[in-house]
Amino acid sequence: MTFGAYPSACISCGFLCQRDKSGRGTGYYEVPPADRAAGTVGHLQANRPTIIWCFMGAANLKQEIDDLGNDRPIEERTAQVIQRGHENDCPRWIRYKEGLSPHEHYAGLAMQELEQRQYQSQQMLEQGRQEFEQRLEQDRRTFEKALWDQAQEAEGKRHNLVLWITVAAIILALAQVLAAFLSAGPDSIIGKLLGL
Repeated sequence: MTFGAYPSACISCGFLCQRDKSGRGTGYYEVPPADRAAGTVGHLQANRPTIIWCFMGAANLKQEIDDLGNDRPIEERTAQVIQRGHENDCPRWIRYKEGLSPHEHYAGLAMQELEQRQYQSQQMLEQGRQEFEQRLEQDRRTFEKALWDQAQEAEGKRHNLVLWITVAAIILALAQVLAAFLSAGPDSIIGKLLGL
């Protein structure tokens, strides 16, 4: 029997259970599908009377049933309470799986939550790794650009130095030529060329 027509209602929740009414036991028992559909909750379990209960404490089902008054049979009132959905989806609701006790539903939920936390942790680690690699790549590019800029600056300085040395050498060569012209006597080749 499925309870797909009752999303987030107690009738389709794995935490709907029968609790030991005497208070002496710690028993929480599954409410079988036929009892869920008929609203017949409160059987003897382990020779003890039980009451309808939310294992997670999300609703006080017994109080809700009592609030409906005594003008109708308990089964009708129980069916009405467990079949209606909550105004807001119950945050504790988990799909009922026939044959599982509320404890087993809770263990399954705890396992799902653990797996979800592990998945989220893995996602966070992967995201952190990717961010680290991106920062590392960005730092590498920044370093290479700074190195390139320094090399370009050094090349520019070297170029300027070579240019100034060349200019100085040309000036020195011109000065030597000029000095040679000025010191040339009439008997020198330059003097004869110039007509001195």
